[in-house]
Amino acid sequence: MRLTDMKDEWPHMPESMKVQVRDLVENESGKADLQTGRGRRSRKKMIVLAAALAASFVAITVGANGLVRLKEKKAGSYGRATIVDTAGTKAPSVLQDVDISFDRLPDGYAYQKQGGQTFRNEVLKDGSDSNLAAAYAIYLDKDGSTDLITANVTSGRKLTVGDHEAVIYQRGASISQGAGTEAYVIYPEYWLAVQVQTRGDVSEEELSTLLNGLTVTPTGITMQYGDAVTLSQWTMKDASLASGQRTFRLAGTIGDTVSFTGSMQDGTDVPMEAAVTEVHAYDSLDVLGDSVPDEWKNDVGADGKLADNTLTYYIAGDGINTQDQLVKTETVKQKLVCATVEFTNASDEDAANVNFVTELRRILVNSDQTLEEKPEALASQDLGAYIKGFADKYGYDTIRSTGHGTEYEMGWFDVSQKDGSTDGSNYIPHMSAGETVTVHFAWIVDESDFPNLYLNVNSHVGEGDNLLIGIGSVLNTEG
Repeated sequence: MRLTDMKDEWPHMPESMKVQVRDLVENESGKADLQTGRGRRSRKKMIVLAAALAASFVAITVGANGLVRLKEKKAGSYGRATIVDTAGTKAPSVLQDVDISFDRLPDGYAYQKQGGQTFRNEVLKDGSDSNLAAAYAIYLDKDGSTDLITANVTSGRKLTVGDHEAVIYQRGASISQGAGTEAYVIYPEYWLAVQVQTRGDVSEEELSTLLNGLTVTPTGITMQYGDAVTLSQWTMKDASLASGQRTFRLAGTIGDTVSFTGSMQDGTDVPMEAAVTEVHAYDSLDVLGDSVPDEWKNDVGADGKLADNTLTYYIAGDGINTQDQLVKTETVKQKLVCATVEFTNASDEDAANVNFVTELRRILVNSDQTLEEKPEALASQDLGAYIKGFADKYGYDTIRSTGHGTEYEMGWFDVSQKDGSTDGSNYIPHMSAGETVTVHFAWIVDESDFPNLYLNVNSHVGEGDNLLIGIGSVLNTEG
């Protein structure tokens, strides 16, 4: 991830969003999206806990800025603490932005492409995003040392990547952190660490090959130290309970027109209107014909109808001193919910590549008419495990499901940009001034959530502008 991309957005992100960014690859439960309005889907899998600890070691790296020590020690019963010690070493006042690339890939790996753009820091194994490696460049802290706690470590070793020292770990699986392999490579000449994380079936040998092909290249862009994202910010996971809940505003119901400010792919604002015209629920995926997403096919039972969703509730262990605790298990029916949304370009100018992200949120309406997201929704998004006090208040902090019924992101839609001119497919290619474009959406939904379903039609704009259209009360079930 380019540091210049991250540093501009980081100060404005809610803490829950920062947590999702930090754990993008770390969560085996599914590919967590960045929530910038261009993320689309996530997938969840059941995982189990396994933890142990190997011996500690010390690595010393010498670079242009002096001596930086990379130390390791035991952390609790199940984890390992990596300490990046910069004490006595002067940090530069101006930092270099860098690009990261893997110039050597193991067999079966390829760079991930989305909308014609290649992210040189993400690679896929065998074309599957459940086998993913990604690298992040993160600046070292200015003074003293930074503790990087790595949970559920089963083994670790030191290696050399070019002229740079590195550490590599194997992790056992847990609810909050999935099984995988990760590494840190220290670049003191740029005052940064490159963190490489994997998930899925990625071996230590494959990661070593990736690391030995790792290239860090200055872009020529500089920044002040205070504008950088540092390791201590990256690894902080304690968030308040309130920070995990987004701000929503009820804007109407079926047929009502909602006005908001949309955006084109180049960032240009576009006055927009949206109206939900139809909503239906079905027992099967038949209405989607041949366009059923591959990941949804496992949700279909032998009778051709949607299978039940089994929800498993946990209190997630920290992988350092505690292990995961199973709280309860329940089974709920799943339905296919389809919505028709009409988007209108309300400006007097044509617009190209207009972004849309229409989320299906589960909302509670409090007695004072304030709106908040259901705690089950936050826990199923892997947020609860990182919010301080969540388990104390609700009795669980993480939910795993066998189906897709808890997901809020657009699972299926029928309008997209396919010519490679954008960084994603969820764009309306062209809208003339005053033109209305109809987009059909579909989600797999737990039927028990019907009373709490609201469409967030403008979720690609600021946190304070999440406009909800209530749809649960009009849902009908058809064969």
